[in-house]
This record gives sequence, C-alpha cells and structure tokens, in this order.
Amino acid sequence: MKKVVQRIQSRTQYVDVQPANLIFDSGPQPLMQYVLTLSGRPEESPNAAYLFDSQRYTLDDFGGTPEEVPTSEICALIDSISDYSGPLDDALGDLKASGTVKISPLGPSLEINLEGRARTLIDFYYAVNQMLTLRSVRAEVLVRGFADGELDGWQEKLDSAYNYTSVEVMPPLDAAAPIAFRRTRVRIPLLEPPKYSNRDLPNLRARYVKEVLLDPYLANCPSNTPATSAILQGFAYKEASRPLDRKVQVYLLFYERG
Repeated sequence: MKKVVQRIQSRTQYVDVQPANLIFDSGPQPLMQYVLTLSGRPEESPNAAYLFDSQRYTLDDFGGTPEEVPTSEICALIDSISDYSGPLDDALGDLKASGTVKISPLGPSLEINLEGRARTLIDFYYAVNQMLTLRSVRAEVLVRGFADGELDGWQEKLDSAYNYTSVEVMPPLDAAAPIAFRRTRVRIPLLEPPKYSNRDLPNLRARYVKEVLLDPYLANCPSNTPATSAILQGFAYKEASRPLDRKVQVYLLFYERG
C-alpha cells in the first residue's frame, strides 16, 4: 500500500493522502487506514483551495441532481488514465479538448468538465480507485464533513434535489477526542427543517459526498476490494471566514476479508 500512496501523492494535486488513526468502541479494528483530504478550487492557488462555497453543501458544477452525475463516464475516464505513469494533468492533457473530455462509447455523448471543482473530484476518484486494488482485504469508506465558523446566525433552505432533513452518522465517543467513534449509528436531525444552519453543514456535506459522489462510484465502477460506506459525525471549526475548512475527509479502512 505504501507504493500506492506514493503513486497517488506524485500524480494528484488536489487530494492529500495520509495515514489515519481512527479507533472504534466495538467490532474489529482496521489493519491499516488512510485519510484522503479533498481541497477544491484548482482554478485558484492550491494553497487557498476549498471544496464548498460558504453556506453550501452541494456542488452545482458537478451535477445539478443525482441523476446528472455521469458515474459511468467517470469510471471510463479513471480507467483510461490509470495506466499513465506521470501526473494526472499530463494524462488528462492527452484527452482534453477545450477544457473537456468527451466520452461517447458508453451511451449518449457527454462532456465531463475538467476544470473547477470537477477537476478536484477526478483526483479523488483516481485516489479511491488506486486504494481499492487489494484482493486480500475488505474496505470501509467513511466520510466526514467540516465547516468554518459562522459570522452570524444565518439560515438557508435545503436544496430541493438534496432534501436532507437528517443525517445518519457514527458519533464520537468524546467530542474532545475526535478520533474515537461508536459503531452504533445515530440519526441527527436538522435544527430547524426545512432550513439548515452552520451547525448542520458538516454532516450535510458528508451525506452529499457519500450518496451523490462516492456510493454510485463504489456500486458501478469495478474494484478488487469490496467496500461499504458510512458517515462520521463532523464538526464546524470555531474560526470564521476560513475557506480551507469547507471540506470533507474520506477515510479508507482495511480489514481482513472474511
């Protein structure tokens, strides 16, 4: 796995891969684990990158509804670049035409945008693809959302396509020690549905990434490693106006295959 991580680090720009140290109150503990941190906005400096806009939990530039996310085309795209040995930008450069890649063998011709935050997610899908190559283990993929602090008590109405009035999460054993979690999941409702606030954003972002971006990929793209997914309870940082905190982290935990 060390070589896989090195390959991801050398080929991607907008996903960081590091060893993780999550622990759980029951059940088997993972044999090994890693965390992927997504940092978007590649049209800006990566040092000032963030994935979500302020007060938002969806990505309009990557499918306005769940049905619009081009999962099968993404599978084909990741397969087409997985054999390249250099940076993904070089691989995509061979496929790129005016900022898009057009993949037509899988049905109606569809253009996949390779700029903006969609470009970040290509790195993410590539990293997940590379991590799920081991045949001797099974994987658990856990998504955790974050938000920066709020300047005032704002509220927004839920997106009609993603009407998440509650989110099922694995809660932390202790809020002061956010690496230890309970296996038993709890459902956390919005504070005042159908509106959401800054308190709700971390878990809303995690549910969106899990259900719209991750689960369709795990279900439809071939992998050597069987995987399930869930959400870890997230949190909002105290400091406001910190775009880097508008992110998600994706943990890949590996267990003996039984």
